[in-house]
Amino acid sequence: MSLKYFVHVSSVSNLSDARYCSGMMVDSIGFNLDENSPYKLSIDSVIEISNWINGVKIIAEFNNSSDEYINSILDKKKF
Repeated sequence: MSLKYFVHVSSVSNLSDARYCSGMMVDSIGFNLDENSPYKLSIDSVIEISNWINGVKIIAEFNNSSDEYINSILDKKKF
């Protein structure tokens, strides 16, 4: 049974939360990759977590990061 509305969960930071969201069939989950955030995840952590989930869209959340930083992350994209 899918959810009635579009559901996005923001700032997921661990595998347990990501798997819970996947099991609840949310539409997308976001990972904090903002260069200025003390809570940002490494791209390697995002890749590792995303390999353990399926059925959801993965969103990179950059907020106010510089264009150069965003492009460097996108160049490393492996998911």
